[in-house]
Amino acid sequence: MYSYSPLWKTMQKRGVTTYSLVNHYGISSHLMSNLRHNKNVTVEQRPQHG
Repeated sequence: MYSYSPLWKTMQKRGVTTYSLVNHYGISSHLMSNLRHNKNVTVEQRPQHG
């Protein structure tokens, strides 16, 4: 089983909410659901513009 507790602690310390991740940073609600339930997630890095 996975544990994302370091992520939640970091988010709390920095004042970042799951709402802001979904609505301002483009994180899918499905990904957030998997994180909340400590399920495996796969992410892809987006190409940087520059």
